[in-house]
Amino acid sequence: MVAAWWLALHLWVEDTSEGVAEFTLPFVGLWDAAGYWLDGETVFAHIVVPVAFVVGVWALVRVGLRHPLGPAIALQLAFLPLLDLDVLGPDANGSRMTMPLMVLGSVALAAQLRSDRTQRRDLPDGVSSGGVSSGGVASDHLA
Repeated sequence: MVAAWWLALHLWVEDTSEGVAEFTLPFVGLWDAAGYWLDGETVFAHIVVPVAFVVGVWALVRVGLRHPLGPAIALQLAFLPLLDLDVLGPDANGSRMTMPLMVLGSVALAAQLRSDRTQRRDLPDGVSSGGVSSGGVASDHLA
C-alpha cells in the first residue's frame, strides 16, 4: 500500500526540489565544521558541538543502553555525525542541534551520580563501594 502510494505521488506530482542538503556521509559534516571553526567563523559552536559529543559518549558509557535515556542518547550520537556543515557549523545551528544530546547526557549523568551517592550512603559502616572493609574510612567521606 505504501509503495503504491509512493509510486502514485511520484507519477502525479512534479519534483522540483534539489534534495535534502542537511545530511551527508558520516563525519563529513563534522570535519567540514571543524575547518569552519578553525577559520574563526564562530564564537560558540566550536565549543558546544564537541562538548555535546563528549557528554553524550560519557553518559552512554556511564549509564548504558538499559538506562531510560540510553537509547535516546545513542540515537543522537548516531544521528548527529550525519549532519552537514550548514547544520553543525554556525553558532545558532550547531548549538541548537546538539542541545538534545547535551541535555539528555547531562540528565543521565546527574541521575547516575545521585544513584551512586545514594547507594554508597546505604552501605553499612566499614564497607566501601567495592565491598572491601576500610575500617570506617569510606563512610566518613560519604556524608
